[in-house]
Amino acid sequence: MLSQYVDKGIPIVTAFPGQVYGADSWFPQLFLEPLAKNKPVTGLKGHNPIFSPIHVDDCSRALLFLLDAGQPGEKYILVDDKPIRSGDITTLAAQALNVPDKKRYVPTWLCRMLLGPVLTEYATAHTNFSNEKLKKAGFTYLYPTIQAGIANVVEEWRKRENA
Repeated sequence: MLSQYVDKGIPIVTAFPGQVYGADSWFPQLFLEPLAKNKPVTGLKGHNPIFSPIHVDDCSRALLFLLDAGQPGEKYILVDDKPIRSGDITTLAAQALNVPDKKRYVPTWLCRMLLGPVLTEYATAHTNFSNEKLKKAGFTYLYPTIQAGIANVVEEWRKRENA
């Protein structure tokens, strides 16, 4: 649909964010809250998909950046420099919280009951994307990897939990 407008000369720049993580995102619900309560993070047995995350601050900055620097008709993927396996996200979250790294893996049918069909499907999908075009346009990151951004997310989340 957008391509029809681009073909008509309307200067549209398209952005596709990866898994946007932050203190007010899916991240606390799936990782921080269970770990902070000494509970395991639930994963899907037999699946350890690759995610292409981006910190919420970098995502919003990238969108603003593309308003000026994006080329009309181009499509940009908004992800950080380094995709990560879902199981490794749990480990990073546990380290940032300074708690044990607890994981439990359940079969697909049980995962649907615990997390619902959308998150179950999400737990099986690989999203291994590149930010090469965004970086070539000149965008620079505050948090180039989830490893660099997770401490900020935990700090913000703790502030909100204690407020």
